[in-house]
Amino acid sequence: MNWCAIVLNEGYEDDVDSGGLDINTGEGGRDPSTSGQIADQQLTRGNAELVTSKLNEYPVRVIRGYRLKLSYAPLSGYRYGGLYFVKSHWTEKGKSGFE
Repeated sequence: MNWCAIVLNEGYEDDVDSGGLDINTGEGGRDPSTSGQIADQQLTRGNAELVTSKLNEYPVRVIRGYRLKLSYAPLSGYRYGGLYFVKSHWTEKGKSGFE
C-alpha cells in the first residue's frame, strides 16, 4: 500500500477544517515570505499524490501544526489528526484569484 501524509501547518486562506470534512488547498503557488497565494497550483508532487490516494482509495495521514489558524490545530508542536480519505478533487479560483 502507498501511504501519503500531509502536514497542515500554516494553511491557505481557502482551507476549511471542521475536524472531519476538510477542504485542503494543496501545495504550491505560495510566496515564501508572505505566505500569500501568488500563482496557480499544479497537479504535481503532493497534489498528485493526493489524487493518487483518491483513485486507489488509500488513506492519508493528517498531521496538524501549531501555526495552523484553524480550530483543530494544537497550541504548540504537532498533533496526529488521523487517517482521512480523499473523496474528491477539483480546480476553482480561490480568494486570491488563483487556482
